[in-house]
Amino acid sequence: MAFPLSIFQQRRPRIGRIRLDCTVTERHSASVEVSTVPIEDGAHVTDHADVKNRMLQLVGIITPTPDTIGAQFDRSGLHHINAHEQLLELVRRRELVTVFTPLESLEDCLVVMYDVDQSVDTSQALHFSATIQQIQLSKLGTVSRIAEADRDLGEADEDLGVQGTQEVVA
Repeated sequence: MAFPLSIFQQRRPRIGRIRLDCTVTERHSASVEVSTVPIEDGAHVTDHADVKNRMLQLVGIITPTPDTIGAQFDRSGLHHINAHEQLLELVRRRELVTVFTPLESLEDCLVVMYDVDQSVDTSQALHFSATIQQIQLSKLGTVSRIAEADRDLGEADEDLGVQGTQEVVA
């Protein structure tokens, strides 16, 4: 059975505009933090569950001359060096990117950690690991008036001036 190239092209691993030739490992994490409050007799009650930011840890390889499917061919043989500089720039500038993996795509992500391993065996390509965190963006809005201004309930509705004392009849 033949698969159209577009299937593989859309699922190629990518961090923003940086195409990876290979992901060696991927670890996708999703979690919830449950808050507890102690009550009598040492028991705890759970009153809230907070969704934590998604995390992705990956180990990838970028070669000097990338695969040409769906990308412009880099004839310089420095594709891995350029990718290294771009990944460092993503960390430095704290730029939000979309990350594509064969499993899923994640929007609004930051590269929070980037490590490069170089040795005699790996010096011809960029072997790296990255921790990527998906962040939650909040939107601010302006509300003109939610409630009436606070007022002293003991204060009169109108100023009646100086009043004399009156006898209270029971």
